[in-house]
Amino acid sequence: VTGRGKGANGRGAGDAKRHRYIFKNNIEGISRAPIRKLARRAGVIRMSVLVHNETRAVLNVFVRNLVHDAVVYTCKL
Repeated sequence: VTGRGKGANGRGAGDAKRHRYIFKNNIEGISRAPIRKLARRAGVIRMSVLVHNETRAVLNVFVRNLVHDAVVYTCKL
């Protein structure tokens, strides 16, 4: 339709997102910013660079245990 322009105004009017980076390990997708945000909420003022990988490892164990418990819970219903 003529006269409407080319703007992306509505639902689904954006570009197709075909070229996304696929992480080999999804835990690496958690960047420094969310880790810093969690640390700030916990009261941490300064952090070492080594904290990021350690936090990812702890988060990985936590999520694995959480999913495991959820699966066990739903299988027993």
